[in-house]
Amino acid sequence: MGKEPETEIKALKEQEKELFEPQKSTVITPSNNQHPARQRPSRKRRQSPSLFGPVVLIALGVYFLLSNLNIIDGQLHWEAVWRVWPLFLVFAGINIIARQLPGAFGSLMSGLVGISAVAVFGAILLFADSIPFFENYTSASAVEVREHIISQPIGEADSGRITIDGSAFPIYIDGGAAEGRLIEGNIDYVGNIVEDYTVARGVAIYEMEMNNSRWPWSTSRENRWDIQLTDDLPLDLNLDLGSGSSENNLSGLQLTELWIDGGSGSSETRLANGSYEIEVDMGSGSSQFTLPSQGQLEMVIDGGSGSIRLYLPDSMEARIDVDSGSGSFSTPDRFKLVSGERNRDGIWQTEGYNDDDVNRIDIRLDVGSGSVSVTSE
Repeated sequence: MGKEPETEIKALKEQEKELFEPQKSTVITPSNNQHPARQRPSRKRRQSPSLFGPVVLIALGVYFLLSNLNIIDGQLHWEAVWRVWPLFLVFAGINIIARQLPGAFGSLMSGLVGISAVAVFGAILLFADSIPFFENYTSASAVEVREHIISQPIGEADSGRITIDGSAFPIYIDGGAAEGRLIEGNIDYVGNIVEDYTVARGVAIYEMEMNNSRWPWSTSRENRWDIQLTDDLPLDLNLDLGSGSSENNLSGLQLTELWIDGGSGSSETRLANGSYEIEVDMGSGSSQFTLPSQGQLEMVIDGGSGSIRLYLPDSMEARIDVDSGSGSFSTPDRFKLVSGERNRDGIWQTEGYNDDDVNRIDIRLDVGSGSVSVTSE
């Protein structure tokens, strides 16, 4: 009985301790994949959009457009540009650094880098001859340009077959070769000239091309090809115009067949009267053709990316079978659409085409990406 008060006192102390002693809280530690810091969306630093590539592409597009329109037709110093091409890598590296800058400022700096690259390379391309450092790479001595005289006889031939493989130099072809000469002329070249001349079964066959291991990057404005062909024989003529501009006055020749492989340079061709076939495979350069005023001809044109203009004399009737491409096609009021759909595949024809004994030309036209226009002359 005596121990009961002590037991009760001890029990009361235990209860008091539980009531007034701070309770330990249980802390739950989130797992790795539930950590608050990991649940926040990550903020990655984005690079600024680059304007370097668009600026360079726009500049190249403007250059080739002006070249095709003959607005730029001067001496270009590609040799000097080739010497400093690693500078483009420097600009590309600076552009990468510029893109690290934040926001619109990085895009602006990228565009300025592109404009600077275009300005530097454009200045070298156009004006390297005025820059002392590039003098050794802009004179005609930078590439060895030599002169060659062409003179081949007609001999015992009663017809001719001539193939001319063009170059980067401007080409001027005309009739009027001296009597007894199949071809004659004066040409500038780099590397070596390969000529082949034979007479077989009454046909004088002449082939000529320039083989050069080094591109004539920089040449004088006077470097060119001047070629005269005979007016006295019927000729099959094959012209590969190359990358240089060309003027081909074939109006005085006796043509039996004509092949023209257009290059990247602009060309103007005046066709001869007569009855023969013409095949033209266009390139990227712009081209003009003055069609003959007399004869009955067939012409096939495979359009390229350059523009094509056909001048049709009033004395010549025409029929044009058009296979439309991505480029445009236009005709004067003389032509009527006789089948097909306007602005699509169709056949266009002048009013007097079906009359007997008229001067006419049949044209099969595969329109490329360049524009094709027919005008009356």
